[in-house]
Amino acid sequence: VDPAQSKIFSKIENHYSSQVLSFYLKLVLAVGIKKSLVRIETQQTLPASVKDLYKNWFCRVLLEMNSNPESYYSVQRDDFLKDLGVCTQKLIPIGGAWVVEISGISRHFLLNVKPMDWLSSIMFFFRLKGFKPFYQIHTVMKLTDRFNEKERENAYRNIAYLLEKNDWIKGMFASSWLYDPELSKVSPRLSYLVKTPVANGARCFLVGS
Repeated sequence: VDPAQSKIFSKIENHYSSQVLSFYLKLVLAVGIKKSLVRIETQQTLPASVKDLYKNWFCRVLLEMNSNPESYYSVQRDDFLKDLGVCTQKLIPIGGAWVVEISGISRHFLLNVKPMDWLSSIMFFFRLKGFKPFYQIHTVMKLTDRFNEKERENAYRNIAYLLEKNDWIKGMFASSWLYDPELSKVSPRLSYLVKTPVANGARCFLVGS
């Protein structure tokens, strides 16, 4: 949410109430859905499977307006922001518990690369012709019941379909403790999060601890 929008939201809450702000944010979602539905029908850059995922997401968001607590509709809640991002097409649903956004990779991680690996790391990004744009994958915490290996593989397929239609995007990346190689020792059932990408050409880099 950009500063100008945040200012509007704060103004509504301060002048009226948090309940009025929650009504307003529901309206923001509904208007976003209405506009996105029109755009999606003609967007050649979206595969059919992703268009369906958008529509399913929109249905869930509208249905949950009757059951979610008022406090859900807040820019302080990550789940709401993910809904807002999808409804306004700033985020792309790819299935399972994941969405992607178009982003770039910070070069700061190169400071953590071991000297012996530095050249190969630079060459890796040289072959990719830069550090942006990429699809950055994010986990949607409210959908963790769909967080499993099969759903993840379906999500990768949808990213592949997106890349076929958007050849200006260089690939996909993620940054999280979920991809720490040590995780497979602690929780072997999650080892697919690293093994599958690496088996298909991905590289792992230390970002921090």
